[in-house]
Amino acid sequence: MTNQINTNHTDANKRSPEIEVANSRLASLTDWIDQRFKITLPGDRRSRVASACLDIALEHQAAIAVLGEHQLYGSFFSLVRVLVDAYVRGVWFHRCASEEDLNRFERDQLDKKFSVMIGEIEAKLGLQNSLLSVIKSRHWKALNSFTHTGFMQVVRRNSAQRTGPNYSKDEVVKALNFSGILGLWSAAELANIANDHDLEKSVLIEVQEYTQLVSIGGQSGS
Repeated sequence: MTNQINTNHTDANKRSPEIEVANSRLASLTDWIDQRFKITLPGDRRSRVASACLDIALEHQAAIAVLGEHQLYGSFFSLVRVLVDAYVRGVWFHRCASEEDLNRFERDQLDKKFSVMIGEIEAKLGLQNSLLSVIKSRHWKALNSFTHTGFMQVVRRNSAQRTGPNYSKDEVVKALNFSGILGLWSAAELANIANDHDLEKSVLIEVQEYTQLVSIGGQSGS
């Protein structure tokens, strides 16, 4: 038996109402963040590095929304891990990195393990078993597989009759919702760097409301 190749790269399954709602919610959230973040950031090295990481995280969030709208789920899922990475690095550079860490980073020689960054963030903020730890312990291997075209990604391009996107409704919705949370956490950390506590508070309120709406638990790193 030969498989049909789906050359337009969109999912063969009809786009579900649940995905439509989740994608629309994420797109609205990126607009909500864009409208509020006309802020002035400090010019010191630590703040510049951290802010750039968090800004990249917000761009990844927006890209995930666009890719989801066009059902380009292979690229969509490949960005989830790098969204997490950009957020964690932004918080860690802001709150935990030493001056020597910054020096090594500028030489592209920083070799800090991701799990160590998460542990240092949690220790700094007094968190235990935050959502970041849950992601690292339970989901990091799968996220890496999606990013690096591993089995988790490849198996979702195959079915009995075709080669092309074949992602489940539930995993698409969860990825959209999770991207929303990470984007909000990134925005809250940017507001903290800018010393705009009113903005930070409004973002954290939005985090609570969004988390309840999409049923994702866990403590943030902000």
